[in-house]
Amino acid sequence: MAWPLSPLPQLPWQSGKSLCWNVTVICSLAESYVNGAVHESGAAAEVTTSHKEEKYACLDSCYLSELIAVETLGVFSFSAKIGK
Repeated sequence: MAWPLSPLPQLPWQSGKSLCWNVTVICSLAESYVNGAVHESGAAAEVTTSHKEEKYACLDSCYLSELIAVETLGVFSFSAKIGK
């Protein structure tokens, strides 16, 4: 008997919801991010995280989302910092 494969854990993580991770690595020197990156460290990571929050808002009722954005120059988004 073969077990069905699932990308999600079979056991709920918290409050009956499964945990979903979304990790994105951003090049803060890319043309689309360079204007914000010039003015503030971590700007590209924060913009990306806010776009991901909007994109996955419909999943909030079923899943706990951990959105992590990391810039290639080493800056993490605020949501990725430990002890937030």
